[in-house]
Amino acid sequence: MKHFLLSLFVLMAGSLCAQLNLPDMPADLLTRYEVPGKNPDGLRIRKADGPVQVDGLLDESAWKNAQVAVDFSKQFPVDTGLAEARTEVLLTFDERNLYIGIVCRQNREDYTVPSLKRDFPNGTSDGINILLSPSRDGLNGFLFSLNPLNVQREALVDNGTTLSFEWDNRWTSSVTNYDDRWVAEVAIPFKTLRYTVAEGENIWSVNFVRVLLKGWEVSTWRPVPRQYAANNLAFCHELRWDNPPPDPGASISLIPYANARTETDYRRNPATLDVTGRPNQTKINFGGDAKIGITPALNLDLTINPDFSQVEVDRQVANLSRFELFFPERRQFFWKTATCSPCLAFPAPDRFSPAASVWPETP
Repeated sequence: MKHFLLSLFVLMAGSLCAQLNLPDMPADLLTRYEVPGKNPDGLRIRKADGPVQVDGLLDESAWKNAQVAVDFSKQFPVDTGLAEARTEVLLTFDERNLYIGIVCRQNREDYTVPSLKRDFPNGTSDGINILLSPSRDGLNGFLFSLNPLNVQREALVDNGTTLSFEWDNRWTSSVTNYDDRWVAEVAIPFKTLRYTVAEGENIWSVNFVRVLLKGWEVSTWRPVPRQYAANNLAFCHELRWDNPPPDPGASISLIPYANARTETDYRRNPATLDVTGRPNQTKINFGGDAKIGITPALNLDLTINPDFSQVEVDRQVANLSRFELFFPERRQFFWKTATCSPCLAFPAPDRFSPAASVWPETP
């Protein structure tokens, strides 16, 4: 009986390794580095021992030594049991980037991707959300999302769940599609994130949210109760750094602009209304905004001759109700001054309050 149970255990372990199908991952390492979502110890991140190429293959040696976040839990429509959509996530880093490797089990014919537009709305596409909170306060953080066709979106998170998709930053990703899975590789520059390096052990908060529209399943690595938003930063695991993350360095952003216009003044004789002259006048304007990150929580904003003519227009919404509408601030100088200045100045009303809000919802 003991020999039978031992053989059964070996067969199950071998089957698990075959299902994960991580490149050149020995069975003993895979078992040792698996981290289920209900593990209270969280996840450890190790520095890459070599260069990482963002190609969606996960064939570098750094991924072999990375812990694997597995066993996602259902969050919607029910929050009991493991997710049917299997997901594995790995993390590593070097001096410039935070790297995230993702394996999402899904048949190619089951993809739901209605648009290739960046910053796709919530609940419209399959994908995975990466939640990072260096401050570990359960309120402020970052969200990075990908879908099976490598369409990106990113957002600032404040108040735990409010997403500001007006925030745009540079990060790279690559997705490789297979018949039974899609594999993503993400590189987030440390300059994109705002954090401080502690003298002792550095600990961030992290969670991963998988959205599968066919069957309408939402799953999270650390379990999130059904009554809360899946992207809630209050439900994150600890991300412990074996080596301190590099200093993000100076965060400086310059946004210049220039425009020109020509005016023609038709001067007429008051008596005969004949044109007596056509003097032309050309005007050139230039200026710009500058943002300098002094600390992770303090920005210095500078502007010279501000002009908002190039700002994205508000969305056109047909208001057929008797309630007013609220639109997010589009001018970078104002909404980037705080984490989300529209939220600080004009909080989005509750959905049951006597005011409708044109704001994205979670998850």
